[in-house]
Amino acid sequence: MIPSDWTAYDHTYKGLAGELPGRICMQFISPAKNSTLINIVFKGSLGQEEAEFFHKLLQNHTDPTKSELEPAQIEKLGELLGKCVGDNQYCNGTRPSPHRFKMTSCKIFSLNNTPVLSVEGEYTDSPRSKTTPDGFLHLLYLDASGDGLKVDGILFQAPTKEAFDEAKPAFDQVLKTLTW
Repeated sequence: MIPSDWTAYDHTYKGLAGELPGRICMQFISPAKNSTLINIVFKGSLGQEEAEFFHKLLQNHTDPTKSELEPAQIEKLGELLGKCVGDNQYCNGTRPSPHRFKMTSCKIFSLNNTPVLSVEGEYTDSPRSKTTPDGFLHLLYLDASGDGLKVDGILFQAPTKEAFDEAKPAFDQVLKTLTW
């Protein structure tokens, strides 16, 4: 359940930096008028190899003490993470810095009895443009098709750390109410 003071928009998602054109998305904007948002979006389809890896990664997660992914595992998820989040210190480690996204956490956990991939971090691009995402981000990816081929995403993004921390309880409440 989205907080009642957030504004909802149902629209065709044009994508960050040109990704995912034409995808249907629900977007919710914080009442703080500071560009803090929650997006629920069909992330897209994965190639067979990455889909199988993603599916197995989620299905084999049984030990909550080992939820953080290893760098080699993150590197194999470049297609899923996309152009922006995928340009991080793990997927593009050989590319000279700075990367567009600094990943601070990448783990698997159970959300309402469904395994999800959770990614947190901060965009580092400078200078910013209208097509470049910015700020702090928490993304959740789930296997929408049961075989890894189709992926849904839930994105929580805020322009500053302060706005992120302020709106995080609302996002956490949304996550508690999700049903699959």
